Amino acid sequence: MKNLFITLSICSLCMTACNNEMDSILPENNNNIQSRTISNYSADYQVITHNGTLCLQFKNDSTYNETISKISILPEQEANAMFAYLGFANQQQIMAEADKEQEAIVDNYEQDVTQAFPEQQIKDFKQKYQDVFLFNPYDKTDFIANYKIKNSTQRFFTNREGFFMIGDSIVYAPQYTSEELFGNGITTYGKNEATDANSMNKAETKYQIPGGDYVKVRAIWSYSFVQDATTRINYQYINIEYLSQKKKVLWKKHHATITLKFQAKASGKGLEIYDMQHNIFRNENDKPVTIKYDTYGKVNVFSGRFSSTSYPNTHYSIDGQMEIWSSEIPESNKGLGKIYFYE
Repeated sequence: MKNLFITLSICSLCMTACNNEMDSILPENNNNIQSRTISNYSADYQVITHNGTLCLQFKNDSTYNETISKISILPEQEANAMFAYLGFANQQQIMAEADKEQEAIVDNYEQDVTQAFPEQQIKDFKQKYQDVFLFNPYDKTDFIANYKIKNSTQRFFTNREGFFMIGDSIVYAPQYTSEELFGNGITTYGKNEATDANSMNKAETKYQIPGGDYVKVRAIWSYSFVQDATTRINYQYINIEYLSQKKKVLWKKHHATITLKFQAKASGKGLEIYDMQHNIFRNENDKPVTIKYDTYGKVNVFSGRFSSTSYPNTHYSIDGQMEIWSSEIPESNKGLGKIYFYE
């Protein structure tokens, strides 16, 4: 059996997944649209004011599908540029602002840990962003913001309130629950802990470097329907969200080389892993795969796809296992997880 080994440098300019969770969107009745004014306009989408709130409106379903298909494999910087001129704050931009504020609080405190613990600053920071992001409920030293929105591509055009529009229908982007992101408290202070094989679509491990700091890495798999803009073939696209953190006193984003090993079997033509360097998909169905990513903080990576099986009934499915560790966390302390999707 072939063993695929891929080494990629991602850092902040990562590839983002093209995720179109059309089964999860919640259209509202057209009669609920009470106030709409146009702010910025293009042929495919425009910024409008809906009931006093700025949001992005796609012309129709076709325009929406074509847009997310195009930006699915773009570097984050290029995808951001597609919407930056529109003049409204999307969730990517809000997260960038939150990350800077969080890191400033940590850096200021760690310069002199004899000063008072920044409890009020942390409380104010969480209150400022709790409507749009999730925070670790188990560890008061971890106040890094985490996306609620699962679909990394939708973050480029979803407003703070969590919606955008397709035609006259309001689309609320699917969101993570706190349990999906944080489980039952892996980040408890003073313990080397890791997720087990029953952790659904998430692998995570936390480790104390002997005599030194704590480090943590995480990988979360998400799946979304998208129609390829060229072939018109329907797929479930795979997005993997990586996280690397380090703590002296407070958790902050951190550089690490993450190792992710997995083996999974998918429906249709099987699991196809995206090769970013050559811009092609490689079939690695039910084969062991090892991927290394140079990661800093939060990284969203478009990683692959699988199509549907039509007999005896049409469905999309993937089933497998994964393991995660890093350049600072030994394989003996690896986190485990189950890869699973069926629809």
